[in-house]
Amino acid sequence: GGEGALSPDEVSAQISSEILDKFGEKMFDTEDIQRSLEEVGPFHNVFLQEMAVMNRLLTEIVRSLKELQLGFAGELTMSDAMDQLKSFLFLEKIPVYWAKLSWPTRRSLPSWTLDFMSRLIQLEKWQDNPTDIPKVSEMFLNFVSSRMWFYCFIDVL
Repeated sequence: GGEGALSPDEVSAQISSEILDKFGEKMFDTEDIQRSLEEVGPFHNVFLQEMAVMNRLLTEIVRSLKELQLGFAGELTMSDAMDQLKSFLFLEKIPVYWAKLSWPTRRSLPSWTLDFMSRLIQLEKWQDNPTDIPKVSEMFLNFVSSRMWFYCFIDVL
């Protein structure tokens, strides 16, 4: 290795900070959105379900990365789970527990985080005006099954 090269721990710490910067403050207030709707139709249900799934994933990402950062700072003893997370970050792979809460993918961690951000942006756009049903939705970005989307569109038509 050359001088100035980062150690695996430094790379993992840097990646964890970058991911926390991107996703650390994101969360959907599904209860508030539901209260703002006079009527909740199938399309609204799908988006609310998507947001609930995203919230679970976001919560785990933030929890695990903050725990890892405490380990890097010496405030927590590194557990096996933290060591595994550190390795996955260094190897640019999606951590196992995140993948269990996520959609099926073979992407690398950097590509997955971009995809995740695209999914969040779509939901944030809907969140800004939840009474409008978009004419077009990037269905492939969603967790909910295609059968559920089919029933939504049949109901809307």
